[in-house]
Amino acid sequence: MLHRRLVSLFAGMLAAFGLVAGHGSVAGCGGKNPDACGPYDGGFPNVDAGESCSFPCPVAAPGDDAGGDDYATFASGFFGTYCVRCHATTRTDNCQTAGSATCRFGSPPTYNWDDPSSIAAHLPQIRAVVAVGVPLSMPPDLPSVPDAARPAPTCSDRFRIARWIDSGAAGLP
Repeated sequence: MLHRRLVSLFAGMLAAFGLVAGHGSVAGCGGKNPDACGPYDGGFPNVDAGESCSFPCPVAAPGDDAGGDDYATFASGFFGTYCVRCHATTRTDNCQTAGSATCRFGSPPTYNWDDPSSIAAHLPQIRAVVAVGVPLSMPPDLPSVPDAARPAPTCSDRFRIARWIDSGAAGLP
């Protein structure tokens, strides 16, 4: 009885947070209303008008076309540009020293986005921190004014990585 109530409560929480899609349809919010999932409208949020660049609902179904994006043509570069400054096999010290080539800056030791098997094992976690939230939590070291040393993914790039993951992470070795 307790188990059934916990499962029901958990399902209700997932629905409340927009983590459960409708029956047989691809759901998404397109940034228009991050709290409501429905058929993805294909639109991008108008960040200049204050809309959130957050995609809590799926923007593609497994097996869908990811707009030509696959691991080699997009995702590998995304991880290399925005993520491996903390999430890399070459970063072995869990320190917080700016400028250190070995600091992980708090990233878990098994979260290495230069290792395709680690990416594959953590796709839900990657999607949750790169494409969902207000504000988006990754990368965490973004300056108030973007600079070349710490580039920030655009809303379009965040959408593309969400779509790549949602559609099945094509080309991931």
